[in-house]
Amino acid sequence: MARTLCQNNDGFRDLNVLAGSLGLGGIPKSWHASWPNSLHACPQANPSFLKPGYVDRINIWLHLSKDAYSTLAKAVSRIAKRSDLRLLAWHCHRLMFEEAIPEDFYSWPMPDAAMGELSPVFYAVALLPEVPKLAAKHGKRGIPAEVTVNTLKDIDLWLCNYKEKHGRKGLVELGWFSNHFAEKLYRLGRLQYEPQAFGGRIKVFRRISDGALTVFSEGGIRFSPDGEVDGTNGVFNPNAWESVFEQNKKTVRGNPIPGSGRASHEVIEIAAEEWALVLSAGDAILNIHIPADGKMDYTLCLESFSKALEFFPMYRPDVQFKGFACHSWLLDPDLGRLLPADSNIVRFQREFYLYPVLGDDSQMFERVFGGKPADLSGAPGETLLQRVIINHLAGGGRMRTGAGFILPSL
Repeated sequence: MARTLCQNNDGFRDLNVLAGSLGLGGIPKSWHASWPNSLHACPQANPSFLKPGYVDRINIWLHLSKDAYSTLAKAVSRIAKRSDLRLLAWHCHRLMFEEAIPEDFYSWPMPDAAMGELSPVFYAVALLPEVPKLAAKHGKRGIPAEVTVNTLKDIDLWLCNYKEKHGRKGLVELGWFSNHFAEKLYRLGRLQYEPQAFGGRIKVFRRISDGALTVFSEGGIRFSPDGEVDGTNGVFNPNAWESVFEQNKKTVRGNPIPGSGRASHEVIEIAAEEWALVLSAGDAILNIHIPADGKMDYTLCLESFSKALEFFPMYRPDVQFKGFACHSWLLDPDLGRLLPADSNIVRFQREFYLYPVLGDDSQMFERVFGGKPADLSGAPGETLLQRVIINHLAGGGRMRTGAGFILPSL
């Protein structure tokens, strides 16, 4: 009878002993709860994802950069040589993909003492068994291999992103990648799409006669005098006002959002029989994510929208959606005013109907400057975008996260 991984590691059946062997400072609560299940379900002594050549075999889907490939291959080899690391990799893989991913995964400790310079990619190795599984799922649906490869391109992207910040390859976005492997996210050309319930606190009405839109804020939202959600960037205005929304059989009444990304203090009223509610919180939409691996080429974005409108009805007819939604620093209304009208960002932004959301400038600083500088005067100004933002902030302006939706004719 083949000996299992657990039978070969009886000395580590106690999680505290395993943690001590690896030099972990603490054990996450979620590791304790599922540890007995992991021991019971232990695989054969040599799990396939820890065998020599595994990274090479799955690289037909990953298309890893040379540095990322080498780092992952070395990490697999190092884990395979230590029984305590093998057991922890198996346990963490189960936690991520066979049980409900725990909320404390962002605080999972890295096995620095055992993995050394390869420690930041330990959890990336625990993701690897899902790569061929996802390819098989896509294959059964008839999804083109190109979509699988593009969707999994995120692994290399985030490995490189970690290196830019920390000087070595690493991966900590475990919750994010659970979307990929659960078939909850697809990359179609330039953009990624995640089927979701719409989270915007707005009511979108379409006029039956000509298709014109009127968008209302939900009631009970506090807005600053300029129409931003009060509390944006942590700033609360003593003169903030509260939105109203009322609907009955005859009328719809409330504070409109005219598409500028800001709410109006004026209350308007429309005739209920002339308008149809076409989008509100909880409706099915495709949430757009923008990978940070290229320019925001406007033409490529339009091509991606078209691909999504073809892809989901063909390969995921179970996914119903009313349109697209996006929540990003790229939809900050001020960018539409600060940048040239023919810039890719402005043209992308104009595809959306903008509305205000509670947010801050952290995402903008991360994507444009690599982080928030201690002194704005020291921020890089190599690109037009960087210079425009620096000048805007230096003049007392603020940046923020914005949001928008698109209702295509399906």
